[in-house]
Amino acid sequence: SLAETAIKEKYVRPTVLPYEANCLIIEQGRYDEQRDALPNDTRLDLAHRVEVLEGVNAGGKSFDMKKALYIASLAQSGSWVPARSATVSMRHRIILREKGIGDEISAFQKDCRNVNDLLPAEGEYWLVGFDETFTSTERRGGEALTVGLIRHALDLGGTLMILSSHYNGISGEFGDEVVFSNFPFSVADDGTVGFPHVKQPGPLSDVRYAIKTARSRGFDDKVLAYAEERLAQRGFS
Repeated sequence: SLAETAIKEKYVRPTVLPYEANCLIIEQGRYDEQRDALPNDTRLDLAHRVEVLEGVNAGGKSFDMKKALYIASLAQSGSWVPARSATVSMRHRIILREKGIGDEISAFQKDCRNVNDLLPAEGEYWLVGFDETFTSTERRGGEALTVGLIRHALDLGGTLMILSSHYNGISGEFGDEVVFSNFPFSVADDGTVGFPHVKQPGPLSDVRYAIKTARSRGFDDKVLAYAEERLAQRGFS
C-alpha cells in the first residue's frame, strides 16, 4: 500500500546524508495527513539551524512544521517522501511538542515540561519542533523565553529546530542563523478573511489579523473601535 501511495502521490526518493551534514532541505514538501495543506519549502542547514514560523491562526504554521518532521521521519526510515525533492541528514531523535492545553496541568507548565525535553547528549543531532510554545503566559515573559529557547538551540550545535510563534518583533534578536518565515492572510472586499497557506520569507508584518478576523465574524463594532484605538496608540496603522 505504501508503494501504491508513493506512485499515486508522486513521492520522490530522498537524499539521506550522514549526521554531520546537519540539514533538512525540502522543496515543495506536503503533509499528506492533511489533504488541504499546500506544499511549501523548508531549508535548514549548517548556517541556518532554526526556522521561526510566524503568521495567523489557521494560516498553515502547524502543518508546515509537521510536514518537515514527517518527511524527515519518512526519509530516515527508508521511505520515499511527499515532496519535489528532499535532502535529509540522519537524526538521533525527531521530536514534536505542541502547546499545552491545560488539561492535567496548566498550559504554561506543560510548555516548560516540553522544553525540558530539549536536552540532547553531547554530539547528538536532533530535529525538534515546538508549536506555539510559551504563548500561554504573559507576553513579555513568553517572548523572552522564546528568544532564550532559540538561543539555546543554537548553542547546542547539532540541533535543528522549527518553532512557531505569535511574538512579532523577535527577528531583530538574531542574525542570519535564524530563518524567519510567515504565513500571511488576505481580506476580500466583503471583509472575509482568507488563508493562502503559502509560506513567505521574513517575519509577519501585519499585526491586525485578530481585529480583521473578529470583524469578519460580526464582532461588536464598539469593541473593535476600542481595539483599533489601542493599536493606533502603539503605532500600528
